[in-house]
Amino acid sequence: MVETVGLLWQAYYRRRSQVVSPPPLLSGHDLIAALGLSPGPLIGELLTRLREEQAAGQVRTRQEALACARRMVAELGGDMRPG
Repeated sequence: MVETVGLLWQAYYRRRSQVVSPPPLLSGHDLIAALGLSPGPLIGELLTRLREEQAAGQVRTRQEALACARRMVAELGGDMRPG
């Protein structure tokens, strides 16, 4: 029984980094370059929302993350773009 619990805890902590806090698919620089955005609070908000989507399993690849970020910006009306 103790061994089983130990194995479960080990598996949880190993997978935690993959599931709860996966490595980011995009950086702020990626968003700025790909979407033509200016540095600022919007970038941080997008990165936070993308990490949540990634942790939830809704976004798994860089391409999906970019598409998701584009949708998020469109929902905001694109009024955060430079210009």
